Amino acid sequence: MKQIFSTTKAGTQTDKNIKLFDESGMLLSEERFDEEGNLTARLTYANDTVDKLIITRKFERWQRFGYSMEIATYVYDSSNFLIGVIDKDQSGDIVRLTQLTNNERGHRTELSLFDGDRNLYGKELAVYYY
Repeated sequence: MKQIFSTTKAGTQTDKNIKLFDESGMLLSEERFDEEGNLTARLTYANDTVDKLIITRKFERWQRFGYSMEIATYVYDSSNFLIGVIDKDQSGDIVRLTQLTNNERGHRTELSLFDGDRNLYGKELAVYYY
């Protein structure tokens, strides 16, 4: 296991992140702290270390108004290219869907964001000149 500690300062706010990696180099967890040392967020990953794929990510937040948690499930095609992410809240309701289209090299050409009701609210397109 390898840990990385980083501190960044943006304007007048200083944040601290602690990242833990497994033996294969994949991120297992990240904890984020505010200037006072309070834990503000924790991300925990379940990975496929053979194919180097993220399977799920749990994102916990501690804010002024309480605790929240989201679980993201990553979806891959038969070539192990990422084609989607499904984000659910702590009740299991879908809060965001991300749909990805890749070219034959696996490079992302389109990203579409949908809310929990499957309404499109964002889209990015990419063109590659090889």
